Amino acid sequence: MKTRALTALLLSAATLAIAEEKTAAPEVLPTPEDQRIALVELYTSQGCSSCPSAEPILGGLERPEDVKTGKSRVVRLAFHVDYWDYLGWKDPFASGVFSKRQKETTARIKTQTYTPQILVDGKDAAGDAARAVAKSLEQTPLVRIHLTAEWDKKKPGVLRCRAEARPQAGTKWNRKALQLRMVLFENGLSTKVPAGENAGKTLEENFVVRLLPAPTDWKADQASVSQDCGVDTFGWKEARCGLAAFVQDPETLEVLQAAQIPLPAYDDKK
Repeated sequence: MKTRALTALLLSAATLAIAEEKTAAPEVLPTPEDQRIALVELYTSQGCSSCPSAEPILGGLERPEDVKTGKSRVVRLAFHVDYWDYLGWKDPFASGVFSKRQKETTARIKTQTYTPQILVDGKDAAGDAARAVAKSLEQTPLVRIHLTAEWDKKKPGVLRCRAEARPQAGTKWNRKALQLRMVLFENGLSTKVPAGENAGKTLEENFVVRLLPAPTDWKADQASVSQDCGVDTFGWKEARCGLAAFVQDPETLEVLQAAQIPLPAYDDKK
């Protein structure tokens, strides 16, 4: 279903006010491992005329009280879909993998597929993403995710990433099979669009998903699970990139926890 909902129906008036404010590329703040972190997914496209006004909304979901501590309680990811490319402009950040994820998710949770679409912890947040995030952060964290990223000393430009998930200390719950998935994203991207519905516009975009490796299964009898990947980041600006991960129920698609860290600075002289 490749239908677009009107932004006015998707977003509250307060959210639209946030969207009108142009902000600088946000800093990637690390998330605390012992607190509940919300995962916000935006499905968007440079070929969709209603999408640009929705993207800045992600920046408005960061809580000022968390920023003051140098931490974040919200992981935001913008998945650019490719099914609007036929309108005259091919989105350089779009992927069929992201389109497939959106369609499979909306089919599972029984909602429409449209852009711009915001999901919070695997659920459609049409109308008020901020309220959905606040509700998420009230939940008790059941999972702890630890992330690391370092540059390969023998292979220039290759980033070694690792995510590890385990139950939070002191929690007791009947855990079933889950999945752990890493994501690499980039902020501060600017694109001049010469054709399509956004022709003549320069789009400033953040939280753009650059890489989405396949998930790793976390079996019910495993105490913990980890995922590793090596990434050639040629062409990326690592100072504006982040590594994120989330734990999701593959059946219900509920997201139990998320995490993110900024990428380390790269020294090409090493």
